Amino acid sequence: MSGEDVDGAGGTMLENPATPVNEGINRKPVSLPGMRARPKFIPDTTFAFDARDDAAAIQFMRSNALEPGRFACIVPRYRWTPYETPTRQGNSRSVYNSLYTRADHDKLQVAMIDYVRTTGHKVAIVPETVQVVGALDALLRRGLPTDVAAKTVVMNRYWLPDEAASLFAKATVVVSIENHSPILAATVGTPFVMVHQPEDSFKSDMFTDIGLDDWHIRDINAASGVDVSRIVMDIVGNPVAARRKLSTAMRQVAARHRLGMRTIRQTLGWR
Repeated sequence: MSGEDVDGAGGTMLENPATPVNEGINRKPVSLPGMRARPKFIPDTTFAFDARDDAAAIQFMRSNALEPGRFACIVPRYRWTPYETPTRQGNSRSVYNSLYTRADHDKLQVAMIDYVRTTGHKVAIVPETVQVVGALDALLRRGLPTDVAAKTVVMNRYWLPDEAASLFAKATVVVSIENHSPILAATVGTPFVMVHQPEDSFKSDMFTDIGLDDWHIRDINAASGVDVSRIVMDIVGNPVAARRKLSTAMRQVAARHRLGMRTIRQTLGWR
């Protein structure tokens, strides 16, 4: 196992000496030749998602005393989705995840503490994938100071994206290590913070591509909880500016989607 690995962004990152696997292999970017240029980049089609389940979201809010515009949503993620399949290095998902799970979510907890203590509002911990259902308390609520834990609620069930979009629409901000929750937040006009893990390939680059690099932490390894909190509190402290910034980005997304659909129609010979 090598002692360091190039991070793909012009720097180096040290491997965790406790890991029995080669992190450099697990973090090797999955890309295509010339992908970085992306001259005809088309954003994820989830940006066009428009289904809603307002009734379910309202029920969750009522059950947990969440007030519109007075709560944040937090979304966790393991480094590797804990399937019974190997990583590129070998069958080591649970071992690999255990090296980072606590440190990653401690950083989100810093933002949660600052948000609750600064605003007095609540925090809702919600899943994106079924694999974290049942683990949300351990990942993000456990270990919080008593005053913050008292204002933290947990969704201990899986949900569908229509309900997620409806809940995110009522939130002040969405903070996520997963990629699709921030997109759903964007579709309903709610600002977000995307905290990217290097094992998750290059997909979160799309947030930079649409002009939201200020809300995109590109490498959780190189960031602190203070870094996450700073972005959250800047959004919360300047909500009008944040929503204006998101609106500008979404206009670019819409224009790119039109380009993509036009290209598909032309390719298929449709008028």
